[in-house]
Amino acid sequence: LTITFSDIYAQNLKYAHNIIDTLCSPTFAGRSYEFDNDGKAATYLENEFKALKLKKFEKSYKQNFSINVNVLNGKNSVILGEKTLKVGSECMIRAHSAPAHGTFEIVKFTPEIIRNQAKFDSLIAQNYKGKAVLIDTSGLRKPSFSDTYTRYFTGNALGASVILKISDKNLMQVPATFSASFTEIEIMRDALPDSFTTLSLDIDSKFLKNENTQNVIGYIKGKSDTCIIFSAHYDHIGMMGNGVYFPGAHDNASGTAMVLDLARHYKFQKKKPNYTLVFMLFSGEEIGLRGSSYYVENPLFPLSKIKFLINLDIVGSGDKGIQVVNGKEFRKQFDILTQLNENQHYLPQIKIRGSAANSDHYPFFVKGVPSFFIYTLGDYKEYHNIYDRADAVPLSGYEGLFKLMVDFVENLSSK
Repeated sequence: LTITFSDIYAQNLKYAHNIIDTLCSPTFAGRSYEFDNDGKAATYLENEFKALKLKKFEKSYKQNFSINVNVLNGKNSVILGEKTLKVGSECMIRAHSAPAHGTFEIVKFTPEIIRNQAKFDSLIAQNYKGKAVLIDTSGLRKPSFSDTYTRYFTGNALGASVILKISDKNLMQVPATFSASFTEIEIMRDALPDSFTTLSLDIDSKFLKNENTQNVIGYIKGKSDTCIIFSAHYDHIGMMGNGVYFPGAHDNASGTAMVLDLARHYKFQKKKPNYTLVFMLFSGEEIGLRGSSYYVENPLFPLSKIKFLINLDIVGSGDKGIQVVNGKEFRKQFDILTQLNENQHYLPQIKIRGSAANSDHYPFFVKGVPSFFIYTLGDYKEYHNIYDRADAVPLSGYEGLFKLMVDFVENLSSK
């Protein structure tokens, strides 16, 4: 019996790896909106639902909606002085950036200059159209510098064509629902050449207005119309021009894989579940919970029918356990979760948080739906960068979390 049980869960893990490998492949290029990469990913997920023979609420598994988003959809060359920077590792072109083509004179704002009022006043009086302004962010720890930075450089009050920021932190990308009038680039300090006075750019971007995207939703009919939902977002950051994309293994191919794996698990159970089990895969999470927000305003069945929603987002680690957002809001269910884990030792620890508007559970929570957002804790830290790859994500807590979810639903279904 032990061998059989282990083999079943090993197969689950193999299936999850396959889903993550596929979603993180160049075929989907980061699962965002350049060249319909979100649509390609949605069709792949739809085909997985079809293979599992999940039921549809309407004619399609897809629920379409529209978004506004700025994309970096072509050239992405950044040359500082004579050095060509590696996009993604040495520099990051911010997602809201306008197109930029040509060579720009660089005006440097160092912490020393900002502290020298006379020099600073002289510099800010200049015309920066057609120029690049470089700001060293190491001074942000000091309130006076931070105030100046916010006033002049956040939002580009100087009207420069390019804003350059020197950073000591790991580079991360954040999607944008708007297109700025300037280009913004963050550069790692250790990537700076010894000397430079100019910046040469060849960057393409495009603002997509009312771009179509889609949630992917299916279900397994239970004995009752009351529902338990497993959700995850499948979208990610997308591309940063030609040849560079953000794979998004941890965030959130891992959660998408677990939702599919759970659907697979329940579909092949011999007994009919007590409650209807719904599997929701959202788009638009990275640009502000757009898919889940659209769903709660356009539900496919009454929200009052939802007994509980479990949102799985960033579940690719787990060697240090899990964190449960809304645990303090739904203490009874949280205590059930922790008791199940204490009985079976699935995960090293379960930590509790209050409410937070940080993933797709939140629009449901605002509407009064009991919900958890669960993410894993561990040493794996890659996030919103080019290194969050399928071959890097450890899935160290995957099996334990999967089993805990099955037990938790079984407990909820018995009530």
